[in-house]
Amino acid sequence: MALKSYKDAKLYGYSNARVKAMKSKLVGKSVLNDILKTESIPTILAKLLQTDYKDYIEEIGDISQRSELVDLALNKSLVVNIEKLVRIAPKRDTKIMERIVGVWDMYNIKLILYAKVMNKDFNYLSRYLIETKNFDNLFVKEALGEQDFYATANKLMKIRSYKGEIGAAVNAYRKTSNITEVNAAIDRVFFAGLGDAIETIQKRSPKAAKLIRLDIEMRNILTLIRAKKANLKPDDVSGLMISNGTTSPSQLMKMYANSNDMKELITGIKSFDLRQAMERYQAGKSKQMLLFEISMRNSMFKKAISALHSAVLNFGVLISYFYLKEIEVFTLRIYIIGRMHGLTNEEVTGMTEWQI
Repeated sequence: MALKSYKDAKLYGYSNARVKAMKSKLVGKSVLNDILKTESIPTILAKLLQTDYKDYIEEIGDISQRSELVDLALNKSLVVNIEKLVRIAPKRDTKIMERIVGVWDMYNIKLILYAKVMNKDFNYLSRYLIETKNFDNLFVKEALGEQDFYATANKLMKIRSYKGEIGAAVNAYRKTSNITEVNAAIDRVFFAGLGDAIETIQKRSPKAAKLIRLDIEMRNILTLIRAKKANLKPDDVSGLMISNGTTSPSQLMKMYANSNDMKELITGIKSFDLRQAMERYQAGKSKQMLLFEISMRNSMFKKAISALHSAVLNFGVLISYFYLKEIEVFTLRIYIIGRMHGLTNEEVTGMTEWQI
């Protein structure tokens, strides 16, 4: 055990120091409390301009009245910081971190294919693009310039790491011409691949592996809840399940088939406690599905904070920071959406139950 601790200290010493420096730039709880008390989006932005988000907000320009562009500034900050984790990770962990950060490449692939289906040009897409190592403006512009969906997908195939995801997208589009089915196919292949790395992650850090399994579980449960709301048949849903969550796809589908409605489905879920979210959903007029995602992310974020506190000089430090940065962005997103929809401070804080 002592030898392993010494090796981990030697291997992760640099990464640990860099993550500590990155963590120091997270928006503190006092700033979040100040933002919660603000009454307008411009005031929130003014406070964010005093934080590490300054450059991202200024890059986009006048976003004071457009929540989707505020969201983009938050996402860009998230991606830049998460990509740093790839660079500072020990060489043996680089591929795993690249796969985890690849979730933002999936965002870009979906965005590009959506733009192609909807005949949107690069000027429309460019403000929503999250530039990553694989997706710079020139490459995306060339992909959008192709003659049709299939040619654009073929251009994206040049990113060899994602041939499986793009191939699945092409097959789904060929069968249905439905962009929702295309997105589901991309997610299914990507997260299945991420799940395949869990055995290695488990050896590095069991808590980090648990976080990733819960992430996959959350996506499966959201799919089931939406499907039950739409009264979809089990055969129409089973192909959307992703492997390597905390519950097997077969068990999830058995639970789905045996439940008569959303409430019965949610009551049967063991990996997350969604009963309070269901009560809020039933009491609300707009029936916001976001409540279930918020509830599950609350649970995941609490575990991420716990993992970061206990992770010293090991792989868990990298993964925990990934989720901590997501906590920050997700919290700010909820505050901004809440302010735009006139929610009270109590309603907003009720959606963010973790302690940063």
